[in-house]
Amino acid sequence: MEFYVLKSGICLAIFYTFYKLVLEKESFHVFKRFYLLVSAVLAFVIPLITFTEYIEPTAQKFPLTFSDAPITNTIIEVQPINYVPIILWAIYGMGVLLFSIKFFKNLAQLFYKIKHNTKVKIHQFTHVLLQDLIVPHTFFDYIFLNKQKFETHQIPKEVLLHEETHAKQKHSLDVLFIEILHILFWFNPLIYFIKHSIKLNHEFLADNAVLKQGIDSSTYQNILLAFSSPDSNRDATELPLANALNYSSIKKRFTVMKTHTSKQAFWLRSLILLPLLAILIYSFSEKNVIEKSVQINGSTAKSQTIQKSISQITITLNKKAEVTLNDETFHYADLYKKLNALTNGLSEDVKSNIIVNLKVESGTNGLYTSYVKEFIRLIGISKITLNSSSKIQETVPQEINKAFRMVFYLDTDNLTAFGLWLDTNDLRDEMNLRYFKKLKNLTEIEIVVRNGTSEKTISEVEKILMEYGEVNLKFTDGEPWLNKNKQKAAPKEIEEYNNLVKKFNSNPEGERILKVKDKNRIVVIYGLMTMKQKNENELFPDFTTILLPPQPHQQKATLEEIEEYTNIVRKNNFRLHDESTKRQSDIDFIANVYNKMNKEQRVSAEPFPNIIPPPMPPKPLEPENPSQELLQLKKEYNEEANAYAEIVKIYFNEKKESLAELWKIRESTMVLYIKYSALAKKELDSSKDLKKQDVPRPPAKN
Repeated sequence: MEFYVLKSGICLAIFYTFYKLVLEKESFHVFKRFYLLVSAVLAFVIPLITFTEYIEPTAQKFPLTFSDAPITNTIIEVQPINYVPIILWAIYGMGVLLFSIKFFKNLAQLFYKIKHNTKVKIHQFTHVLLQDLIVPHTFFDYIFLNKQKFETHQIPKEVLLHEETHAKQKHSLDVLFIEILHILFWFNPLIYFIKHSIKLNHEFLADNAVLKQGIDSSTYQNILLAFSSPDSNRDATELPLANALNYSSIKKRFTVMKTHTSKQAFWLRSLILLPLLAILIYSFSEKNVIEKSVQINGSTAKSQTIQKSISQITITLNKKAEVTLNDETFHYADLYKKLNALTNGLSEDVKSNIIVNLKVESGTNGLYTSYVKEFIRLIGISKITLNSSSKIQETVPQEINKAFRMVFYLDTDNLTAFGLWLDTNDLRDEMNLRYFKKLKNLTEIEIVVRNGTSEKTISEVEKILMEYGEVNLKFTDGEPWLNKNKQKAAPKEIEEYNNLVKKFNSNPEGERILKVKDKNRIVVIYGLMTMKQKNENELFPDFTTILLPPQPHQQKATLEEIEEYTNIVRKNNFRLHDESTKRQSDIDFIANVYNKMNKEQRVSAEPFPNIIPPPMPPKPLEPENPSQELLQLKKEYNEEANAYAEIVKIYFNEKKESLAELWKIRESTMVLYIKYSALAKKELDSSKDLKKQDVPRPPAKN
């Protein structure tokens, strides 16, 4: 619809521009009258013209196979409602309604005046005599005049002749037509200009008819100037649906009265319209290409019937990850490109009805089968029957295969987007060679979560993905997996969260102080909340406004620390997951200095590097009988580590934290980890020594 509006608007603009530049000041007013009316119609008709071209169908070879295998069920994705067209149509309907009300109101006023005022019929015209001081105007055969001036013969005969011309030539029909067009296309500003030009051309026609009666043009001009001047009709009114004398157009009318266009000039300007019309029709009409009917086994059928007869495509996959399609064998990674070329030109409806018979050789890695099935789905074919000589050896955990779908958007020269069914066991081995080498260029990974997926499964995959690069994990298919696989936050937790956030926000920026325990509690509860709960309760606070407690004997970073910070940031080309000891110590130093800086120092200093802190290291080995001290350290570390993981997740999803803040939280968590790890190692070594001495040790009470 938007293309039709745009095309019709351009056509109308071209027609009207031609009129203003070439035709308006010429004296062939009858031609101009019909030009304006016809061009207004053509501007809205040309975009609807469709030219049909019949071409010979292109022969395509498809392997036609038939199978009694059952058709797999297809999950139909429910598309969200697009409210934009509804809103636009509602606005258009309101405009039509308002302009229709205005039109019928003006029409009712004319009929009211005709019915309730004195009428005098002279020849075929009816003079409606009004008490009001009005500008003479005409509506069909009704001429509206001031009663006092008419009875005292103060209205010049030239003015009466002018109005009678409007009635004779039925100018009111043109006005009604353009007003109706104005109602339908009220949003097009050119309609206003077209309407003005049509009414002005009516005045040209009436003026020309008066002058043809032998009246001197100078005398007539003086009468018009005197009779239609603002002073003589200071309080006069006129209606939009009537033809009336208009003082603002007098100057242009006087100019046109003196113009006399020759027949040669008339024909020359008329001939210019032919190529103009041809160009507009060629440029703004629609082209429809249809394949000719062809003979199939002695019967006539259209190419569309040929397409619909392609019911199945056979694909064979062997254990070498090779695919055979149309007697051509190639690596399975090229299947998407081959299928895309094979189905090029087929409509989505035709594709959705095609059944792919996938034959898998015995011993083929199930991961390859998953990839091939996903490539087929991406083409638009959802009906896949799987035939295998033996049970497929699935290398992927069943819950993962049903759990989620990864969609990669590769930021490379050859931009592609395709989905892959991934697993955790073979993710590094199978995917690293072909796809994870490209993860350094990834900008986004989309994870579509399915029902029945455990939190442990998705956390494992998420951890692997995060180890490969700095990417934005985007959760779709409803709410993030955290909300799908965990119970939503309890009412008491929501109340606790709101109280903590309100308490934090009650202080002005720059004076906000928050305990680490309270901050961790806010993060944990926010992670439990569903999207609905997040929207209905307090917004997640901006922790960057926290006033950090001052260091002993120090209110801000020293000049020496800022200088060292600047040197490290400028000289080092930080890379994600650079595990060198020196590089890690540099990151810890600049994170510590950056968090010391006040607002003024941060503005003038180098920005903090875009370095995302890595996950926490794996938990250390523990003795069989840990001490109470170790259990307490383990509990404290787990709380800090879980809060850190939630904050990192919030950063990726909602960018609620700064990177420097993430590093600071990780640093404090690592302090606990080092204590916990050291004590665990100490007790583990002691436990080994005890075992050697065969001395039993009583278990700790939990």
